[in-house]
Amino acid sequence: MPNIEVVANIQDLVFNLESVIAAQIMADINRANNFQKTAEEIYSILRSGRLVKPKMSNRKSIAVSDNVATVTGWDLLNIKWTQAIKQNKHISLEQDESKVKEYY
Repeated sequence: MPNIEVVANIQDLVFNLESVIAAQIMADINRANNFQKTAEEIYSILRSGRLVKPKMSNRKSIAVSDNVATVTGWDLLNIKWTQAIKQNKHISLEQDESKVKEYY
């Protein structure tokens, strides 16, 4: 059986690693958290525009990179919402299911 160590948080996990590696891991985690926050904010904006019906909300996906949010599972992406996302979040919004699968 492998030697397993239980940790309370990520800082405990990287504590014994080389400092450069630990810093990179923490930076990557922060970056991923920021992408998740941006995806949640974009989803909220799109829901506020009634583009997502409550019963369909679990079928919508958003993947976010540095300057593009890609959505899938949407019938139609209205141009006014792509403009609103660009204006409010400074990120382009596109619809491409294959890209979302690639991000995942």
